[in-house]
Amino acid sequence: MRAIKYIVGLGLVLLYLPAYSGDDPNKEKFNRLDTNQDGYVSTEEATGNKDMLSKWTDIDKNSDGKLEYSEFSAFETMEMQQKQQKGDSDM
Repeated sequence: MRAIKYIVGLGLVLLYLPAYSGDDPNKEKFNRLDTNQDGYVSTEEATGNKDMLSKWTDIDKNSDGKLEYSEFSAFETMEMQQKQQKGDSDM
């Protein structure tokens, strides 16, 4: 019985391990944009992303003129969902 509990527990750990592996594409993209590594993305750092800049006032929830990771991640997640919905409607 102990062996079964051990195996089940190990299986659960392995199942959830990828969620904690650090493979967050939003974080990687955020880090690439944050060229001065201050923990924020400024409008200057986002210059190449016209879509982000056009929605800046909506994305910058606390209106401090820069995006922290949570604001950036929410935007990226929303953009991905919209693209998926658009792709589903094209079928």
